Amino acid sequence: MSFQLQRLDAHLFSDLMQQWNALFERDDILWDHSKPYIEHAQRIASEPTKDPRYGIYGLVAKTNGQLSYEGFTHINQKLPKTPDAELRLVWTSLSPKYEEKFDRNDLATVTFSLLHGAILLAQGEMKARSIRLHLGNVTERDYVLGIAKGLRWTHPNVEIAFAGNWLHIKNVDELHLQSRSGEEP
Repeated sequence: MSFQLQRLDAHLFSDLMQQWNALFERDDILWDHSKPYIEHAQRIASEPTKDPRYGIYGLVAKTNGQLSYEGFTHINQKLPKTPDAELRLVWTSLSPKYEEKFDRNDLATVTFSLLHGAILLAQGEMKARSIRLHLGNVTERDYVLGIAKGLRWTHPNVEIAFAGNWLHIKNVDELHLQSRSGEEP
C-alpha cells in the first residue's frame, strides 16, 4: 500500500483524531508525548484562512473509499528573508499504531511516501526547486540515504546532501515522478 500527502483542514483533522483516539486510549504515556504536536497541528489545520505556502498534510491511504491516516507533517514553502521558495517538511508525527508494531517495510513505505509526496507538491501546487526533509533520528536517516542513492543514480542532475538532521534536494524539477492514479485520497 502506498500513501499520499493531502492537506488537512479542521474536518479532516477531526477524522484523523477519531481514528487515532482509540489507540491513544491504550497508552497514556504516548498521548502525553504526542499531545503538544497534535494540538499545534490541529490549530494550524483549523485556521480559517489557508495560506497556500503553509499547512498540515496528512499521510493518507484510500482503501474501499475509506481514508486511513498514517501520519501528518507540517509543511511550509517559503524560505525566511529570501524571495526563494523551498518546500520544507519541518516535523512529522506517525499514527500511534506504529508505536505498537513498526517493521522495516512500514518505515520504508512511510519514508518514501513522504519524500514522493513532497516532490509532487514542489512540482505542483507548492512550486519550489528544492526540498528539505527533517529527519528525526538515525533510522530515518538510513532509510532516506538509500532513497537518496537511488535518486542520484537515476537523476544525476539532482543535488542531494545531508546537513545535520536535514535532507536537502535541489533541482526537484529534474525529477520525473507521477502521482499514482486510482489511489488518490
